[in-house]
Order: sequence, then structure tokens, then C-alpha cells
Amino acid sequence: MAISAYAAAVSSLAAVASFSVNYFDKRKDRHRQILVEMEEAALLPERLTFDRLGLTHDGSPLEPATLYRIKCTNVGRKTLTPVDTDKPFTATLADGELIEAKVGRISNSDAQLEVLEDAAADLSARRVQAPKTLVNRGNSILFLIIASANTKPPAVTLHADDFELVRKEDSARAESRLSVAAVLTLVFSVIGLITGTIALLSAL
Repeated sequence: MAISAYAAAVSSLAAVASFSVNYFDKRKDRHRQILVEMEEAALLPERLTFDRLGLTHDGSPLEPATLYRIKCTNVGRKTLTPVDTDKPFTATLADGELIEAKVGRISNSDAQLEVLEDAAADLSARRVQAPKTLVNRGNSILFLIIASANTKPPAVTLHADDFELVRKEDSARAESRLSVAAVLTLVFSVIGLITGTIALLSAL
């Protein structure tokens, strides 16, 4: 009886230890995470009602266009440096027309946008690339893109040592799953530990 109770207690302790290791191992992934948030807005939606309204670009009429605001924020604990970066933040359209694009940086200390003049925009290739730059924790790289006739929003990529791009919606789902699994594992481990301890004390 004492042996089985002791085994149950040890097993519960092992479960708690395993939970702790796995939980904090998953949390380590956040050290190098870039959170990607995208907003889009139709330019001049009133033209559907007022057909005499319109936009021009370089003097030519502009077809219905969309403004994309893509914010890439360093939410990890590590700073993204130019040395870490093989290929910097790049936004690409799969189809349609890339009309205009700007890239900026937002500091954690204020909300002012610093336009990065050395960003490379290739309108014919439907691609805009930020320069290799320092992105501290809490700082963001911001893409402002005007596109027309595209069927998909721009896709953002980054190739840097151990850094991972995570969409906001995916991050929320992963966090929810991790939290639920953590709570359930901890609860059952504690119950097993208490049960095993009581049985062990009763057998003594």
C-alpha cells in the first residue's frame, strides 16, 4: 500500500515537473516573435453613391483601390538587429496593381511614424521591402500600401535568425489553447499529487 501510494505521489510530481518544463519551453518561443496586424479600407467608398466622385493617380483616373495598413511589432524579448536579418520585412502582392507604398518605423516611446526613406518599392514586381534596421521590443515596422484590382491582401515575410512572424488572430488562438492546456494539466497534476500524498500519509 505504501509503495503504491509513494509511486502515485512521485508520478504526480513528475507530471507537475513535465508540465512546467513544457509550458515554459513554449513560452520561450515568444522571445523572438513578430506580431503582424493588418487593417484595410476602401479608398473613396462614397463613389458607389456619388458616381461623379473619383481619385486620380499621376493625373490618371484611379480604379477602386484599397489602403492596407500592416503593422509588424516585435513582441518578443529579443531585439531584431540587421545582423540577425537575412532578408528584411517584405510585403508582396500576388496579383493586381501596387500603386503606392511607404514603409515606416514606430518607436515604443511615441506613436510618431518615422518614414524609412531607404525602403525599396518595386511597383512592377508588386513588392516593397523595408531596409535592414534595428527593431527593439515594442517597436514596429509599418507598411502603408495602396493596391488595386488585387484578389488577396499583401503577404509579409521576414527571414531572420530564429524570428517568427505570427498573425494576430493565430497568436490569440495559440495563446488560448496553451492557457487551457496549462490549466487542465496543472489541475489534474495537483489533484494527483494531493491524492498520492494523502494515500502515502495514511499508509504510514
